[in-house]
Amino acid sequence: MIIGFPRMVTIPGFERDFSPALISSLAKNTKTKILLETKYGSALNYKKNQYVSERVEFVDRNTIFKTADLIVALCAPPDSDILNMKRRSILLSMLHFSTHPSRNAILKKIGIRAVSLDILFDYEGNRLVQDLKNTAWNGVNVGFTQLISKLGKDWWYDRNRDPITAIILGFGGVGKYAAEAILHLGDKERLSDLIVKKGNPIVKIIPLMSLHTKNKNQLPRLINSISLKEGGYPHLLLDATRRKDYTKPIFSKDVLALLPPETIIVDLTADNYDSQSIVKGIPGFPTGSEKQWIFDTDDKVWKDTKLIPRKFQIAPPLRRMVVSNYAWPSYGNVGNRQRNMEKYATQIYPVILSIVESNLGLNKTKSELWNLNTAILDSSLDNY
Repeated sequence: MIIGFPRMVTIPGFERDFSPALISSLAKNTKTKILLETKYGSALNYKKNQYVSERVEFVDRNTIFKTADLIVALCAPPDSDILNMKRRSILLSMLHFSTHPSRNAILKKIGIRAVSLDILFDYEGNRLVQDLKNTAWNGVNVGFTQLISKLGKDWWYDRNRDPITAIILGFGGVGKYAAEAILHLGDKERLSDLIVKKGNPIVKIIPLMSLHTKNKNQLPRLINSISLKEGGYPHLLLDATRRKDYTKPIFSKDVLALLPPETIIVDLTADNYDSQSIVKGIPGFPTGSEKQWIFDTDDKVWKDTKLIPRKFQIAPPLRRMVVSNYAWPSYGNVGNRQRNMEKYATQIYPVILSIVESNLGLNKTKSELWNLNTAILDSSLDNY
């Protein structure tokens, strides 16, 4: 069996490679041959000699996709690479089936057995390969940083100011961690500093769990019920939703007009636009990247039709500052990215072993009791 690890280059600036420790463990504990793309690991300052072993070979990208039985990449490869894959080979990646119908069609057409890591769940419904805590904490931290910058330190340290109000849309794994982060003002040192200087550390968190499915008027009524004083309520509006239908936003554009100009939108979803059908939960807002994750209302990106399709763009009066980054889990320096990928490696290792031990068997009968093989079958494109 041949396992291929291409470099993750789908999104400009998003360069993530698994650590030498994962590759070494696979080489020692399986009878597989491992192909790494030339310069694999260089984006995270790993050296070629750290990966070298008798079962590991460095080859060009095209060779990996044409010869590997199993392709492993955290970020989904471009369609052009998928088209080079062998029929009945397996693609293990964050494939987001619900938001990429065109890619799903390609995978089915050429007979690729796809397993999407973002819907790989344990018996309690928890994602097995994820870094939801850092997604939430890093996004909330940046949100608070921008809020303080916008309203000023005099406001921040004023012991008589009103509590911080935050609305969280969606209260699954990311939403719960976001609430924890908000209680600590996005940074435990920031909270300690505020307490030492006798500021007001109290926050008001309003979670909305089923906004888009049960009561579409919930958010407008809520915002109208909050005192819209100068200083801005809500201070933070967080999108941590996981929608069933990605062709529909969470709410209409009109709701944005109810938000005070000071409100900071914290986008924790990494949802993006796909042609003219898939829309972000908050319509008209950009998806950030490692190159830019802060967007003020006058940023030129709001008019960029390559990033926001024209039909979803919104007028300046409806815009609010947004912080968004598809790479929140590894936001920061190279060290943060290494730790993030090491965490993913420990989570994905048993998944790869299960696939290898079943001899690439993704069509076996499911067990009545939960086991990893059943979870892998459930997260396949065929099951989806």
